[in-house]
Amino acid sequence: MKTEDLRKMGLNEGQAKQIASMHGAEMQKMRDTVAALTAERDEALAQLGGANAQLEGYDPEWKQKIEQAQQKAQEQLAAIELNNAAELAASGLAFTSKSARQTFLSELKASNLPVKDGEILGFTEFVQDYRTKDPAAFGAAWSYPSVQDGGDPVHLPSSSPKSRFAEWLGNIWG
Repeated sequence: MKTEDLRKMGLNEGQAKQIASMHGAEMQKMRDTVAALTAERDEALAQLGGANAQLEGYDPEWKQKIEQAQQKAQEQLAAIELNNAAELAASGLAFTSKSARQTFLSELKASNLPVKDGEILGFTEFVQDYRTKDPAAFGAAWSYPSVQDGGDPVHLPSSSPKSRFAEWLGNIWG
């Protein structure tokens, strides 16, 4: 996220810098967590190497147990990556409530979409499908209704204000 992108969205310089700073701090926290987990994993692998040498004579199924443990570790790492990527991707969406956000995140995580370089592959399609499934979960982008008559008092609109407002409201909510 760059401050230039935030500025293009209509934020002033101070707001853009504050959001970029908050985002940077959050990203640094995630990097620190990944670094700590990587260090723990490397230490565990070193211990595992020593334990494997001792197990050679004690347990004939030690290789199978190691493969199962490695598979479980890979699954846990994939779940952590998906969780972090889901939180980051969902931060750019407007939800109508916290529960709508939580439901969206739980379904996103349950979908087990692949994560590559911190981004969820197929996220855009998932959001589109979810929007059709539960459109009330997302907040609408508010805008004023377009003026159909161009504001010219000589050319009065053909429909009533009530029906134009209902049409506009239907476009927002639906």
